[in-house]
Amino acid sequence: MIFLEFYSNQLHPDVHSFIGTIRFKPDPHEFARVNLDQNLMPYTITQVETTPNPNARKLIVDPSPGSIRSYFKPQDAQDDSLGRALFEIPQITNVLIHTQFISVCIKPGSSWKSVIKSVEKTLSLVE
Repeated sequence: MIFLEFYSNQLHPDVHSFIGTIRFKPDPHEFARVNLDQNLMPYTITQVETTPNPNARKLIVDPSPGSIRSYFKPQDAQDDSLGRALFEIPQITNVLIHTQFISVCIKPGSSWKSVIKSVEKTLSLVE
């Protein structure tokens, strides 16, 4: 794990990222831990694609959600803020997060219209 200290005097109010100096410190107990894989920007769905499975949709998102990971139970996603947030939508049964898309499966009989609205809201808020 790398511990970083940020000096951010150029943080733009519309951007949720750091612009500034990064210094490495030898004592990790003095500084906050930063997850370098965590994307600090909310996501936008740019396209929704159907799949051969009627209970699954492929959601093309921007920005990239990072590394590839898959979750079949909410407990599996506890260390992933994006996966955990998606499982808070009651109809979602599993989640695949890829480098340029997110695929979700829903319980049979659930309404895609309401699930997509919930996913859009969740993705706009997740950090």
